[in-house]
Amino acid sequence: MRYTFRIPTFLLTAPLLPFLSGQDTQPAEPAESEAIISDREKVELVEDSNVSEAISRRPDLKFNNVTIDGEKANGSLSELPSEAVDSLEVLRAITPDLDADARGGSLNVESKPIFLLENSVTKMEAELDFDEEGDSWGEEFLISTSRAQGDFGYRLSLALDHSESYDENLFTDWEQDPETGLFAPEVLGYDTYHGERQEISFKSRVDYRISDSLYTFARLDYVERERDDYRPRVAYRFDQGEYTEQTENSGQSLGAKVERELLDFDAESENLFWQLGTVYEGDRLHIDAKLSIETNSYFEPNWFIIEFDHNDADLSYRWDDPSFIEVNGDTENPADFDFDELLDERWNSDQDDLIATLNLKRTFQTEHYRGFFKSGLKYRARDKEQSSDSLLFSSFDGDFNVGDVGVPGGQTRHFDRTYDLGIVPDADRSRSFYNDYRSEFPLDIRRTREKSDGNSFQVSEDVSSGYAMLSAEWGAFRSIVGGRVEQTEISYQANEVVIDEEGDYLETVPRSGDRSYSDFFPSFHLRYFLNERTTLIGAWTKSIKRPGYGSVVPYRRINYGNQSIEEGSPDLEPTLFDNLDFSLDYELSSNSTLSLELFNRDISDLVYWENTIIDGGTFDGFELGRNRNGPSATRTGVNIIWNQSLQEWGQSLEGFSINVKASSIDSESDYPNRPDDSLPTVHDSDFSIQVSATYDKGKTFAQLLFKERDDYLTSVDDQSWRDRYEKGRDVLDFSATYQVQSNTRLFFEAENLLASPRQSYIGDFSRPVRYGVSLREYSAGVKMNF
Repeated sequence: MRYTFRIPTFLLTAPLLPFLSGQDTQPAEPAESEAIISDREKVELVEDSNVSEAISRRPDLKFNNVTIDGEKANGSLSELPSEAVDSLEVLRAITPDLDADARGGSLNVESKPIFLLENSVTKMEAELDFDEEGDSWGEEFLISTSRAQGDFGYRLSLALDHSESYDENLFTDWEQDPETGLFAPEVLGYDTYHGERQEISFKSRVDYRISDSLYTFARLDYVERERDDYRPRVAYRFDQGEYTEQTENSGQSLGAKVERELLDFDAESENLFWQLGTVYEGDRLHIDAKLSIETNSYFEPNWFIIEFDHNDADLSYRWDDPSFIEVNGDTENPADFDFDELLDERWNSDQDDLIATLNLKRTFQTEHYRGFFKSGLKYRARDKEQSSDSLLFSSFDGDFNVGDVGVPGGQTRHFDRTYDLGIVPDADRSRSFYNDYRSEFPLDIRRTREKSDGNSFQVSEDVSSGYAMLSAEWGAFRSIVGGRVEQTEISYQANEVVIDEEGDYLETVPRSGDRSYSDFFPSFHLRYFLNERTTLIGAWTKSIKRPGYGSVVPYRRINYGNQSIEEGSPDLEPTLFDNLDFSLDYELSSNSTLSLELFNRDISDLVYWENTIIDGGTFDGFELGRNRNGPSATRTGVNIIWNQSLQEWGQSLEGFSINVKASSIDSESDYPNRPDDSLPTVHDSDFSIQVSATYDKGKTFAQLLFKERDDYLTSVDDQSWRDRYEKGRDVLDFSATYQVQSNTRLFFEAENLLASPRQSYIGDFSRPVRYGVSLREYSAGVKMNF
């Protein structure tokens, strides 16, 4: 572990200045919130439950980040009980005390010390899950206890999770005849993915009150995960043959290739998190300091891929629906499928994350104003070390075909057209054959070095930050003004695999690099109560999205079967956002509201995924995919949210309510590989809507939620007809709880009741590239408090 503190001197002094000023004229009253939010964005906790259930009942709220006491949290909210929470709210625009990369809304959880509990609480939750796609079951169990004894309080929880999964996927790629303009499938593949997951987690927190104004706390969390996966796969490579007799929906490929492949692996991971902190809460002064360290270890001890190919196959294809292409040809004889390649790999990734924070807050109140000064420091150091130990074999000294290790792969179950996998490699038989005849597999040195050296690297990212903010409230107005400075330093060590002119391995050259940059993020927030029913809120903020610190490493992953390469991008710049947000909330009645939200984002150095075709050299014709920076982009949008209590329409409708949220986004960006085209920003749908109907009365809660969104762009190609899009989905979910006793509730959830598949395409929907089955999932269980 490497932790080096490099906090600039000015960050050490600036945050302390507000605390050196004079005395207040009056004692301060408690502020409603450290951020400016509307009443609609406050979340009501569910008694005797947890934060996760409270959030699930508010589908109209959107957030991409979760913070607990001002720090980002990655754990499950289901393990945070309601009695441990002081407040729960969603921030639409970030304030200077939050990391500048907390974009897209933030769920802010304020906890309270455990020693303040009036009664000890023990909770138990048991859940049974069923997945229609695989006819598979899963189980979850959670038990937690929170106890207070004088100045001492603690919380312990234990969670167990086991699930089995089954997925079916179709994938297609297309090519266009330059003379006729007709499109033909380049490749068609289908697979069935079988997986099993297990997780056990133990979490603990201890709070101790030193005095009425000072307490300290400690956390220790441990999570262990295991998974076991295998995936048989069949692919028809029409592009390896000669196309003939092409029409708009049919054709032939003479001398094509058919692949039968197996992926088999298991993995294990461990996560350890501990935190120490101290909080001082005086009449007007608040100070908190925290030190957190998290370590993650991920290990794949036996990643195994084996592939057999039938070359010179004559195939015909046709379709009525291009998502389900019919293929015919003599491809069922196992003896025709000769050994092509085998990968025996061990993969390890270790990550360390250290965070140290100091926050100071001083409240004030005068005859006309009240508010607070707040400032603080933060240092974060992250490291990732990844190593790949690979052995790749692309030939066998003897006869070896899929029949020697194969078993029937069965048929797909859920596509509109049934596909037969035929004879596919069996995991146990393939591994046994490999171990028994290891000496007959000559090592492919070049591709082994590409796999091992090219995917092994070390990268670190350090972020030092400081902020200061002032909140003031007078009459119907409240404002927050402040700024945050963040300094980022990145360094990496990687490997470049050098290939000579004949395509043979020459050497591996170490590569290293580093870079640093600093940014200032000002922000200004204003709220105005226009009248008793109407609230206006506006904010101007700046924020950042750093590239994943592993994506700036110059790694290279080569897939010879798909003729594709994925590369890291050492020159990738962070994306900067200039944000304007405005909202108007109108209270229709005590339980009904109508809200209008407007926003604009000016974006610099937008990161997107670019696909290009390599021209010339060793990888001529391969598709190269990598992250790139676009020069600029704009996003303008509007949200309309209507929350209506139906009881106001009639007493017989008591307990019923509806919520409607409609969103429209207009975005535009320029992409370097398409300078003459103006395209939307990636992952933006033009329109989306969600409608929920809720019943909440007495012992019963039930909610039906419908969501719909338009298609959206996911990657940009050199040619417009190859731009990739994700098809929008219509999703219908249902959830309900019923309190059978004062301490016992039953719950039921059903997800994706419309069985909406996951689909993507290039250019337009007549050229699908992926079809993923997604059927209904059900959960039922019991929650008990003691």
